[in-house]
Amino acid sequence: RSIRYNFATLRNAVRQMAYSEAQKGATARYNKKAYDRIDVVVPKGKREIIKNFAASHGLSMNKFITEAIERAMQEQAEE
Repeated sequence: RSIRYNFATLRNAVRQMAYSEAQKGATARYNKKAYDRIDVVVPKGKREIIKNFAASHGLSMNKFITEAIERAMQEQAEE
């Protein structure tokens, strides 16, 4: 019984992990239509520091950066 349960759990996990080329393409098309991209260049090693800082606050690196930009723009508008 335990082995059967583990096999079923594993099979379901693999199904959920499967991400077809069609799904990848659809996601890429949606992202291209819905979002603008901005490349940020930082000194070597700084990316990991930013990533860890954001994670320690429960944020993705992208969310942290976009919130920091929004906050800076808001503060500038209030001056």
